[in-house]
Amino acid sequence: MDLAWDYHILLPLSDGLRNEIFEYVKTNGKMTNGLGYGFGFIFLLLPKAFRDLVFEMIEKYSEFAIGIGNGLGLLLRFLPRGLQQEVFERARKNIQFSTGLGIGQGRLFPYTPKEFHETIFELTKTYSGCSHGLGIGFVPILRFLPSKQQQEVFERAREDIQFSTGLGQGFGYIFNCLPSLQQDTIKRLIIEDSGFARGFGIGIGTSFSYFSKDFQRKAFEDATRNIQFDFGLGHGLGVTFAYLPKEIQEQVCEKVDHDIHFARGFGEGMGCIFQHVPKEIQEQVFEKTTTNSGFARGFGEGVGLILQYLPKDINERIHSQLENNIHFARGLGYGSGIHYVYLDRQTQIEIFKKDDKYSHFEIGVGLG
Repeated sequence: MDLAWDYHILLPLSDGLRNEIFEYVKTNGKMTNGLGYGFGFIFLLLPKAFRDLVFEMIEKYSEFAIGIGNGLGLLLRFLPRGLQQEVFERARKNIQFSTGLGIGQGRLFPYTPKEFHETIFELTKTYSGCSHGLGIGFVPILRFLPSKQQQEVFERAREDIQFSTGLGQGFGYIFNCLPSLQQDTIKRLIIEDSGFARGFGIGIGTSFSYFSKDFQRKAFEDATRNIQFDFGLGHGLGVTFAYLPKEIQEQVCEKVDHDIHFARGFGEGMGCIFQHVPKEIQEQVFEKTTTNSGFARGFGEGVGLILQYLPKDINERIHSQLENNIHFARGLGYGSGIHYVYLDRQTQIEIFKKDDKYSHFEIGVGLG
């Protein structure tokens, strides 16, 4: 059963079964994203109490926030004016929700009024999540745009690294479905544009198990010649690691031990979905931060992006790492610094308290 599309069954379910499903989302990021997308897509049909619950979950689960942003992005123009303003306000405060909103708006861009284009582009100037998501969302509809608009999309990518990264990520998802001529264009962009290369690696890594073994082998080889693609590939495989076949997991672990850029990307990918990672893998992750500096730095960066979503016990475990692991501390500071504008006031205050105690964390915040 695909719960991304069977969201409507939740409404008549018993409270016990509904709670069981919500409990399950804590350990399954893909399901959480799909569930959020479904709720966003039927948001206007939900009772007010359920809407309030949905908005509450945005602040608890990062993947749910991306999913519901995506769903709401698809019907933004149909929302009442007051709800539209609430959506934009949440996008300003939540980078994951902002990313999802950008994805949804990108997918419908040719069909939305020009005034919405201006609003979305205004958001991308200040909030990187929306820009990144817009790039991802543009990819499925790009071939349906007039050639002039297609050219404008690639010109925007040259000016906005977050949009470029999203565009690369979207092409990575569907690369083996593209005609050979378009694949050649993508390969050229990977060399010319570092943001696109990183995003492309994320897309390839996230979809890695769907590619042929020959393609997988070549992707690992190509990664050794392009640092940004290498980092992105590691990130994508970190996000999906728990779902990969054992054979690929073993290949990934071996590459993590011998490739610092891949290891850093892998750590970041694992960190940014850490709240959904099974407990046994969480323990392995903390162990790896003590033996692999690249992984530790990346894991800190990824966790820093979702700091406000983490439960108290994991937050305490992370805090305990700051004093004895300088690579993790600097990464956590960097991720927190990038995400600072989206954090609630209390989390911002906590970051500055850490600055006073941990110099490497402080350096990372400044870099972010």
